[in-house]
Amino acid sequence: MKVERIVIALFLVALFERVTSLYFASQNFNTGENSSVVAKHTHQIMEAAYEIQFKVMELENVCNKYTLSHELSYARLINQDREGLNKSIQLLRDSAKSNSLELQKIDEMATLASELALTLPGEDPTANFGADRAPKTFRAGLQENLVNGILSKSNELLTEESEAFNVWRNSVNETRRQSLNNAYIAAITGFLFVIIVLLFLNRGIKRRKLAEAKIRGNEQRLRKMIEEVGDVIFSCDYKGSFTFINSRHESLTGFTTDELLGKHFTFLVHPDWTDKVLEFYKKQFENKIPETRFEFPIVTKKGETKWVEQTAAMVSKGAMVEGFQCVVRDITRRKETEEEIMRTNQFLDSMLENIPNTVFVKDAKDLSYLRFNKAGEQLMGHTSAELMGKTDYDLFPKEQADFFTKNDREVLLSRKGIDIPEEPLNIGDMQRWYHTQKIPVYDGQGTPLYILGISEDITEKKKAEDTIIELNTDLARNVAELKESQRFYRTLAHNFPDGTITVLGPDLKYMFVDGRELALEGLTPEKLIGTSYLERFPSEERDEIKNKLSEIFSGKETTFEITLTGNYYILHGAPLRTTNSVVDEILLVKQNINKLKQAEENIKAALEKEKLINELKSRFVSLASHEFRTPLSTILSSTELIGEYIEHVGQNPALIKDKNIQHLKRIKSAIQNMVSILNNFLSLDQLEQGKTLTYPLEFDIRKFAEEMVDELQGGLKNGQKIAYTNKSRAATVYMDKAILGNVTSNLLTNAIKYSPENSTINYITTITPNGLEFTVEDHGIGIPKTEQANLFERFFRAKNTLNIEGTGLGLSIVKKYIDLLNGHISFTSRENEGSIFKVFIANAVREPATDEPTLINQKPL
Repeated sequence: MKVERIVIALFLVALFERVTSLYFASQNFNTGENSSVVAKHTHQIMEAAYEIQFKVMELENVCNKYTLSHELSYARLINQDREGLNKSIQLLRDSAKSNSLELQKIDEMATLASELALTLPGEDPTANFGADRAPKTFRAGLQENLVNGILSKSNELLTEESEAFNVWRNSVNETRRQSLNNAYIAAITGFLFVIIVLLFLNRGIKRRKLAEAKIRGNEQRLRKMIEEVGDVIFSCDYKGSFTFINSRHESLTGFTTDELLGKHFTFLVHPDWTDKVLEFYKKQFENKIPETRFEFPIVTKKGETKWVEQTAAMVSKGAMVEGFQCVVRDITRRKETEEEIMRTNQFLDSMLENIPNTVFVKDAKDLSYLRFNKAGEQLMGHTSAELMGKTDYDLFPKEQADFFTKNDREVLLSRKGIDIPEEPLNIGDMQRWYHTQKIPVYDGQGTPLYILGISEDITEKKKAEDTIIELNTDLARNVAELKESQRFYRTLAHNFPDGTITVLGPDLKYMFVDGRELALEGLTPEKLIGTSYLERFPSEERDEIKNKLSEIFSGKETTFEITLTGNYYILHGAPLRTTNSVVDEILLVKQNINKLKQAEENIKAALEKEKLINELKSRFVSLASHEFRTPLSTILSSTELIGEYIEHVGQNPALIKDKNIQHLKRIKSAIQNMVSILNNFLSLDQLEQGKTLTYPLEFDIRKFAEEMVDELQGGLKNGQKIAYTNKSRAATVYMDKAILGNVTSNLLTNAIKYSPENSTINYITTITPNGLEFTVEDHGIGIPKTEQANLFERFFRAKNTLNIEGTGLGLSIVKKYIDLLNGHISFTSRENEGSIFKVFIANAVREPATDEPTLINQKPL
């Protein structure tokens, strides 16, 4: 019985141990199965999330390529990637059916994907077309916040699944340890059962390792996509030290990845901006701002300064900031573009402000003033800002304002400029006279936008004219008074200034003569009285003088000019009648007018110069209205378009950047055209006034010619080329290099301008013992034979060039420059066959070494 009890006890113990082993084995088995399910679920969720990230990155890449190229193949790829993204989201939703939190994030991700699909460029998904029908494209932008939103949601899913997986893995390890302990207590039966359990656990571990391998593969794919992104992407810890950076930074900074990892991001920031950048990101860190965008300069490894735009997204875990994820884009070209626009505006402002005449601009709609230059501000006594928005009725009396407004309306209605030779301007108690020209300015559609006015102060000129009239009136009055009082004021005759008073008898002999002028001529009254008046004149002039005096004896008062002993005189003659009204004597008042003649010559010269200046100004205004209108309209339209592009730069940066560069080139070309016209006027003005300085130096003509040809390559038409040949062994000349450059550039530019495409321009130089000979030959439109004689005149343009851009000043300036350098120019030309210009320029005389320039030909040309 006892044995039986022991056996029963042992059986019960064994049974207990068996049951216990079976219990723990059962629990261990259940735990292993659960771990396998969790690992499989985690693997499916993470694989689907990585697939979504891959699809989003791939979709963004294809969208960028389509935006740049608009190729239909990329449009089809966009639809394929969009459908793949929707399938991946649906697969993720199927894998997370039992998790409401995951389903909520997946639904948010699906909503973002739907919004993203509405912004995608590519094929119209509603279009039904076959292989022979081109797809219809729509939309042109990809919103960055939607892409970042999808990536953020997928990263949250990956983080939560990774944390859940770690919790389950720890639980499995704990269960394993408990199973091992219970297996030892359960003895051999439990041990065998534990082995079975371990086999199942080993199977789960293999599955987990497979899942981890796939995760690492997905991470490598994601890293590869990050490396291929066009912008620099880097991560840093909460202190700002680099922890990851893609390879794109090498082309931007010149540093390698190893040189940057571990360094603080301010290592690259320009020293002048370090404090500003640190302060900006300190505020983001302290205020927990999720995402910021900031522009600042960096310094590359080579010491170059570049501008970047950095988008920094804060990476947080709960309330703790772990670091930052940043995207850096090179915006150096955009900054240079903005600076170029600023310099262009400064140049135009400087040009207007420094014109000595008053320049003003009115709005074509309400005729209110928009701007005055400095001369205008001084005239009006107010700043441009104070005058802005005011009309003529706010500044002048109504009668004067009506006159100005009438002229403005005439400009707008006639659509051409008007010239107002004289107009009074009353400002306060002061009245001045102005010569004003008004020009309409249009936009690209031909709508008048502004009225440009240029006013020249001619007050002093009018005063000079009035003074001359007054002098002539006074002179006539003096002659009349002398005629009436000649016999009674003999003593005054002796002191008559700058002339003589003479009385002649019928035989034209002196009866009376006196005046200060006699002493200057070395004569006395005694020597002259009784002598013939005509003997003092050259024989060829006596008959004419006699006829003049005979008219006086006939009773007619006469005034005429004579030249005697190298002096100029005005002679006023009047008959002297007796009581019987018989003219037996005549009175001659001779007055020295050397000073008046000189003043007259000076006035004539001034008037001629004024006429020339007015002609130049008139032609300048005409040219400005014609030649400046197109480039100014180009600058205005391009500037407005650049402004609109900058406002929408976030939609398609690459495309907008290209558009801005294109418009900036148009602005630069228009400015260069205007500068060329202004340079021609300045060169002509200096040449006319004899102020052109020459700086002769010794240089290699072959190198000079090759550089000139290279500079003109950008202006060649399609297929045109310049063939340069030097026909002499010598290569050195001694002359003004800059003036030679102006002459050569002008002739070659004309050859390019007036030659057709696919033609050759021959440029040949030959050095002679005395200087340089060179030839420019083209096969262009040629010069009509009837117009060749006028070719070097200012503003002259042949009839076959009127539809080609130009001012008519180039060859005139070339001729004056060549004359200045003691050279000569000749040409032969046939219409529609081409022209050959031959130039010779003498070497300058070598003077002793000096730092002063040579001023050649001080007299005006």
